[in-house]
Amino acid sequence: MPSTTSILNITKNPSETIKKHFDIDINSNHPDILVVTSETSIGIELIRELHSFSYRPPLIKPKKYIIIPAAETLTIEAQNALLKLLEEPPLFTQMILCAPHTQSFLDTVLSR
Repeated sequence: MPSTTSILNITKNPSETIKKHFDIDINSNHPDILVVTSETSIGIELIRELHSFSYRPPLIKPKKYIIIPAAETLTIEAQNALLKLLEEPPLFTQMILCAPHTQSFLDTVLSR
């Protein structure tokens, strides 16, 4: 089965890279696109909301997209909570994690 998660090496302007690679405008308001952001770090509460979103079928597009433009800000707890979704994602959900490097990710996240 093809991977439904992409980790992009992005140092600046993730919206341009995502538009180029996936043809998704993360600045638009679309019911099948969830952009996960936070002022400081992304904690477990946001990941729980993400789980709920990911298991509902898409409304307009053939797939749902979960985009984390600053995935390096995921806390350890949030990364652990994300593991179940990374291991058994719904077929119609594509996750895109953007970070300038992979050092801030748990090995278990990178291996998925």
